[in-house]
Formats: sequence, C-alpha cells, structure tokens
Amino acid sequence: LIQVFADMEELGVRPDTSIVRMLGDVFMKLEMLDKYEKLNRKYPPPKFEYRYIKGKRIRIRVYPDNSTEEVTQRDSGRDELEDAGSMNPDNELEEAPRTGLDRNVLGDTASGDLEFV
Repeated sequence: LIQVFADMEELGVRPDTSIVRMLGDVFMKLEMLDKYEKLNRKYPPPKFEYRYIKGKRIRIRVYPDNSTEEVTQRDSGRDELEDAGSMNPDNELEEAPRTGLDRNVLGDTASGDLEFV
C-alpha cells in the first residue's frame, strides 16, 4: 500500500484526505504508531476548505478551534465525545415531550366538544 503512495508521488498526485484518514485508522488499529505519525506528518489534514456561496469561492476553516487531533483520533475519542454530548441536560433531542395540553385537547374532541382552546 505504501508503494501505491510512492507511485502517486512520482505522478504528482496527492491522496484524498478520506484515503489518508482511513489508512491512518488502519495503522492505529494495528498499533503501528510510527507509520501513523509519519503519514500524518507527510499528509496533514487540511486547515481550509473551499465552498461556493452565491457563486463566489469562499475559503472556510475546517477546524476553527485547532481540534485536528480530536478528529483524527476518532476511535479513542468518539465514545468519550458522544458520552459527553448525551450527558448534556439542555439537549433538545433528549427532552421528553410535553403531552399535558395534547391530552386535554384529545379528550375534548373525543367527547364531542369542539371548543378551541
């Protein structure tokens, strides 16, 4: 696989960030940390991304808070980040629906009373 990267360099083609990330994940799982570090030094994750907004090309920071290490180390950090997000009491997705008013409205319509509240 490293030979493929060498051939790409000879042709002047840089690998895509998703390919580098996938290969880095494989090196982490196989505990080849030296190759993982070498890969990240050679092909670091991009700091900027170009998007088209209203026909204009705009450069946007991909990692605005310098969290490239957190994103590249997904296997170890993903569970911790998800647990921290699920413990947030202000999370709107985990809020229990309030059905008190709904039950009253449904009860009134079931009894035949069509008053609007």
